[in-house]
Amino acid sequence: MRTFIVESELMVLNPFFKSFSVTRTSLCLTTLLVLSACTSTDQSKTASELTPPAVMAPLTATSDYYLEQATKTVGANNVNWQLLAARSFLSGGHTQQALAVLQQLEKQPLSPKQLAEKNLIQAQSFAGEGNTDRTLAQLRQIDTQYLDQSAWPSYLTLKGRAEQEQGQITAAMFSQMQLGEYLTSAEQIQANNDTIWQLMARHNQDQLRELSQQTVDSNILAWLELGLISKQYSIQPDVLKQQVAFWQSQFVAHPGSLYLPTALLQDFNSQPLTTDNVAVFLPLTGKYEVQGQAVRDGMLKAYTDSNSISVVNFYDTNASDMASLYQTALNQGSNFIVGPLLKSNVESLVNLNTELPMLALNRVEGIRQNNQQFFFSLSPEGEAEQTAQKMFDDGRTYPVVVAAKGSFGARMATAFSDKWQQLTGNTPEIHYFLNRNQLQKFVPSLMHGELSKGRSNRVKQQVAFDVKSNTHHRQDIDAFYVVAQPIELRMFKPFLDVTVDPRLPPIQIYSGARSHPENMNHSEKQDLKGVLYSDLPVILEPDNPVLTEAKMLWPDRNLDDLRFYAMGIDAWHLIPELAALRADPNYQVQGLSGTLRLDGDAFIDNYLAWASYENGERILVSPLTISQDTGQYGTAKSVNDNSSSNPLLDDESRISFDEEVLIEAPDTIDESVPTDESNY
Repeated sequence: MRTFIVESELMVLNPFFKSFSVTRTSLCLTTLLVLSACTSTDQSKTASELTPPAVMAPLTATSDYYLEQATKTVGANNVNWQLLAARSFLSGGHTQQALAVLQQLEKQPLSPKQLAEKNLIQAQSFAGEGNTDRTLAQLRQIDTQYLDQSAWPSYLTLKGRAEQEQGQITAAMFSQMQLGEYLTSAEQIQANNDTIWQLMARHNQDQLRELSQQTVDSNILAWLELGLISKQYSIQPDVLKQQVAFWQSQFVAHPGSLYLPTALLQDFNSQPLTTDNVAVFLPLTGKYEVQGQAVRDGMLKAYTDSNSISVVNFYDTNASDMASLYQTALNQGSNFIVGPLLKSNVESLVNLNTELPMLALNRVEGIRQNNQQFFFSLSPEGEAEQTAQKMFDDGRTYPVVVAAKGSFGARMATAFSDKWQQLTGNTPEIHYFLNRNQLQKFVPSLMHGELSKGRSNRVKQQVAFDVKSNTHHRQDIDAFYVVAQPIELRMFKPFLDVTVDPRLPPIQIYSGARSHPENMNHSEKQDLKGVLYSDLPVILEPDNPVLTEAKMLWPDRNLDDLRFYAMGIDAWHLIPELAALRADPNYQVQGLSGTLRLDGDAFIDNYLAWASYENGERILVSPLTISQDTGQYGTAKSVNDNSSSNPLLDDESRISFDEEVLIEAPDTIDESVPTDESNY
């Protein structure tokens, strides 16, 4: 005989129901929680017992009904009715009641399928409470092989939403792509396709290409191919339509083919890239007028040489705010923008410009208003990243960064370190020196030469006869990246030479253009024999006609100004090449500032040239540094010599693998030009 208990008794047993009113629902739930244990163990089936529908199928009744049926059934059917009741509570927003039902099921034996469904409903309960961490944790407990066809849409919808909330964009995109295979209504498929497209837009071409190489799922591969088509031909709407139509003919039954994403359809109607009225935003007066005028002169040089018929208007970003200049350019019929040069102005214009294609002359991350915005800059961080790539290509395995302490040195060291980690998975060792007066002691300390001498001296003090000894240094380092003033580099090199055992191969030093001014004499170049450094090809190539002409026209301009001049020439030549750069990931443009290639969807990188010194003369080592994918990765070695404390390089001043500690000292880097507002 079955006995019903009044709600007041239940309130003592389960605090979840303290706030329940005495209703049919609460009475049924009370009865269920008391009787489910005994009914679930009673395997006899009553004549009135109904077979429940699939647990994750669309709900067709109220929680009252499901609870009532649970009181009439036993065994697996009893569990399924309870699961349906929990789902119904959730659909009505009653999360606590749903959790109470699920908690009761903890006491009952569940089949693998029922356990998977219970975990899914529990994850939905956590999502209803806004607890994304617990939602994902609960989803990970689900053995998906036991989910039936009706459960997969709920599982993938919940998983994709939680992953988005956690910032797991790629995982969320894959979940939504899988979800499309289970949807049936046109509205659901279209909405899901639009979500997929929004998530795919947050990946660049290189990322999508890499993902396509890692997956074997035909549905996902088709989506990734469509995404690549869209990105490659985004500024060529007619070609985009043709390529998408061909894709649809290959994947006729694919959800994305049946219902193209709304944003993709809008791209079909975008205007092709036209450049017959170009607006150029540069600082032509004020603090940065020298750099701005150099870029302007470079653009005018390229414009004249190309016999262009485009209208070009220059706007002084120091004369007015970006909003006013942008509106003036629109009013004058501009259909393409070059610039601005300063990072703060680029950020402002990117947020303003939702209409025109644009080639900005500085780099900002994370903000783009349309897919026709490109970024081209000569950033110091790019030099550091290419130095890491050069070392990797040269087979170096344990580089050490040595930089003058200061914000510029820290930026360069961080950029190098990030790139080296990307290439090898290892963090390079980084050291900052205080000032040039410290270098004489700093270098031996870095190489552990002082430790070796100290050990030798201790031995000599303890014996009564003469002891001959050789100073030994660290042998794990095979390359240095030195970020320093020219005089500091010229001091570091000889100090290193006298520290390293001459019987061993010399350690290669790499540096950047900042350490190699134009006015070095023959003797100073002799001091840097064998040092590798990078710069723009136009600067390093002997007797380059463009550089020669520029020096004749502007004899007072220094090398930094001429770098901006070369940038202006390249910027003009890039405009008609943007469509080709976007369409073909291997396409490149030979520029004065290097080989130009598109990195991802929007950033144009310039690959520098490399030079060295022999017999006091500069020699061009390699005009290009575009690496070949060899699949080989360097392996950093650990530092083993921990024999004693070092006064200049101890645990508080040496950076090894995952920690960076700065030695306090005055900056030795001249940062008269704010680094955030300048390319060089």
